[in-house]
Amino acid sequence: MSLKKDYASRKVKDVIDSVSKLYLGKQEPGYLPNGTNLEELDHLYKKIIQLADEGNINEAENELYQFLDFDDENLFELALSFYVHINEFDEDYLEEHDFSKDEILYGTQNIVRKFKGLTDIDFLFK
Repeated sequence: MSLKKDYASRKVKDVIDSVSKLYLGKQEPGYLPNGTNLEELDHLYKKIIQLADEGNINEAENELYQFLDFDDENLFELALSFYVHINEFDEDYLEEHDFSKDEILYGTQNIVRKFKGLTDIDFLFK
């Protein structure tokens, strides 16, 4: 992995970890399907992870955005967990499937802004 690619992965991880600490009170997001009252969320999470793992990352992200309710903390954590998951893909896999680390960073930034209504969070993304 080149230095630039490694930096991009670390940057995404650092941003997501910071956001998780600030807004979820956790070291890192960790949405786990639990099959209880959140069956719809569990189904969504499994679906978007499967799509991403199959290389349909853009489709997975679009599916995520269709279901977002910006008042639901569980969805916030689910969205961050999705970006953690796809950040683990190497740059070659992402490029092969028309995605990039920059898009992961942008998606994370967009999620934080929409969920938290914040516009003054640019310091996290520099």
